Amino acid sequence: MARLTGYNANQLDRLFLPAALLILAVMATVQIGSIRQEAQTFDEGTHLAAGLSYWKTGDYRMNPEHPPLGKLLCALPLLFTDVRLPFEYPSWDQKDELNFGAEFLYTNKLSADQILFPARCVTIVLTLLLGAALAFWTRMHFGSASALLALTFFAFDPNLIAHGRYVTTDFIVALFSFVACVMWGAVLQHATPLKAIAAGVALGLALASKFSALFLIPVFLVLALIRWPGWKTTMLVALIAYITLLVPYIPDLFHHPGFIPDSYRTGWRMLLDEDTAGRPAYLFGMISQKGWWYYFPFAFLVKAPTGFVALTLLGLVLLLLKRPKLPFEMIVLAVAALVYWAFCLNSHIDLGIRHLLPAYVVMIPLFSVIALRYAPKWLVIALTAILLIESLSIYPHYLAFFNWPSGGASNGPRYLVDSNIDWGQDTKKLKAWLDARNIHQVCRVYFGVAVFAHYGIGELPLPGTDEIQERANLDCIAAASVTALYGPFFPVGKYRWLRERAPIAKIGYSIYMYDLRKPVKP
Repeated sequence: MARLTGYNANQLDRLFLPAALLILAVMATVQIGSIRQEAQTFDEGTHLAAGLSYWKTGDYRMNPEHPPLGKLLCALPLLFTDVRLPFEYPSWDQKDELNFGAEFLYTNKLSADQILFPARCVTIVLTLLLGAALAFWTRMHFGSASALLALTFFAFDPNLIAHGRYVTTDFIVALFSFVACVMWGAVLQHATPLKAIAAGVALGLALASKFSALFLIPVFLVLALIRWPGWKTTMLVALIAYITLLVPYIPDLFHHPGFIPDSYRTGWRMLLDEDTAGRPAYLFGMISQKGWWYYFPFAFLVKAPTGFVALTLLGLVLLLLKRPKLPFEMIVLAVAALVYWAFCLNSHIDLGIRHLLPAYVVMIPLFSVIALRYAPKWLVIALTAILLIESLSIYPHYLAFFNWPSGGASNGPRYLVDSNIDWGQDTKKLKAWLDARNIHQVCRVYFGVAVFAHYGIGELPLPGTDEIQERANLDCIAAASVTALYGPFFPVGKYRWLRERAPIAKIGYSIYMYDLRKPVKP
C-alpha cells in the first residue's frame, strides 16, 4: 500500500503544496473570524493567568492539574504588553485559579478581548503546524492524494476548528502526541541518533502539555514489542524525553528541587483523585458522577462530522473485509488510536469530545489512506462534500456543532452539554442580540466566567423552579445557558420551569432566551 493508484500522481504532487497552503489558510481564516466573536471559554482565563504567572514569578501554584507548556506558550505574547497580574486579590494567596483568571481578564488595562486574542493566535498557529505535520507525513508515506484528503478532513472538522482556537491544553497535546508517535515509528523502522532525539523531544513536549499524553508510554512499548529498537536507542529516547519534560518546569525546580517537579507530582495526584472520585457528567438526559464507558464513542457518533463518522466506519469495514497487510506506518497510527480509545473508555472524567483530539489526529490519516485504497472514488468525494457542507453551515458556532444524523446543533443538548456546546463562549453574541433590541439588562443563569458587566450587560438572578414567588414577580428578558437547563453542574430540575417554555431565540446555540416580561396594561 505504498502510493495509491487511480489518481494522477504527478499532477497531484505539483498541486500539493499550494493546495495544502490554501486548505490551511481557509482553516486559519475561519478560526480567526469566528474567535473574534466569542468571549472567554470556561478555562481560558485560568490557563492564561497561570501561564503568565509562571513567566513572571516562577511560582507554579496556579492550575497544577495541567502541565505548563501550553500555558507558557499562549502567555508568551502577553510578556510584550502592558498587562499585570492581580496579585493584590485574595485569589493569589488562596490559589483560587478560577477567580484569579477572571480578575486577570476583567480588571486589567487591556480589555479581555485584547488579552485573549494574541494568546488564542498561539493555539491557532499550533493547529496549523499540526495540520502541516499530518499532511506532509501522510504525503511522504502514502502520496499526495491521501495527504490532501487527510488535511481536508482535519482542516474542515468543526470540532478541530473550535478547539484549535482556545487557550487550552487540548490541541497542543494532540500536536506533540502525533509527532511523537510518527517519530517513534521512524526510529523503529531505521534507528538513527537524530531520529531518537526527535522522538524523545516530541514525547517530552507531549508529556509537558497534558497528563493524557501518558498514553504514549504504552503506545511506545507496544510498538517496541513489534519492532525492538535496542536498549541504547530506547534509553536515549527516554533520557531526551525526561530532559525535555523538565525544561518547562525549570522555574518550579528552582523553588522545589527534585527528580520530578513538585507541581507535576501535585497535578498528577489531582488528576488521579479526580478520576477516582469522578466528575459530574451529562449524557442523553442522564447525569452521573462516574460517567459511562460508552460516553466517548457516543460523543464521537453525534459530534464528529457525518463525513468523518462515515469514513471511520467505512475504514473499519474495509479492514475487516479486505484484511490487508498494513505497512508499519499505519500500524503505528492504529496502535496509537486503540490505546488512546482504551484510556477514554476507562476514564471517569467525561467532559467533552475535545478529550478525543489525540485519537482524532491519528484516525484521520489512517482512515483516509484506507478509503482511498479500497473505496470507490465517488464515495470518497461524497463524504468529503458532506464534510465541507456541514463545516461551512455551522460557521461561526463551531463549538456547538453536532452532525446531521443527530439533528444538528439545535438538537445538541438532548445528547451532550458542557464543552460540547456551552462553555460560556457566547456572551458577546448575547450582547449583540440585546443591543439590536435596545435591551440592556437580563435575568440570567450562566455557565461560564465571563463578566457580563465588562460587556455592558446588566444582570439579575434567575430564580429556580421552587422559587415560586420570585418567578411570579419576574418582568424581564431571561438568558439561560443550556448547561444550566440540562445539568450536570446545577441542581437537578432547578430550571425545569424554563425548559417547559419555548425559547424566543438561541444565541450561538448555547444561550436560550425567554421573554418573561409582564403584559403592558392598556
